[in-house]
Amino acid sequence: MGRIKWNLDLLEEVKKQHDEAMTATEQVINNGKSDLSSLTEDVWEGEDGDMARDQLHDLLNKEMVETWKELDACNEAIQKAQKTAYESK
Repeated sequence: MGRIKWNLDLLEEVKKQHDEAMTATEQVINNGKSDLSSLTEDVWEGEDGDMARDQLHDLLNKEMVETWKELDACNEAIQKAQKTAYESK
């Protein structure tokens, strides 16, 4: 029983760290989006601006989607492990 309690405590700590990392990641991404968007509006003009906006769009709407999927998969794995641990209590 002590080992299960230890595992639950460890799992809670991992979940807490994951949640903190998710929050920090979201904040960095949102700040980056805001900064990049304002740069594209204020500085880039003409063909270079169009190309930069296309690259920014690809980054934000394609590559970041994969990052979010990976983070969601980690979150789901933690939740499943918690559920299994609590059920085995």
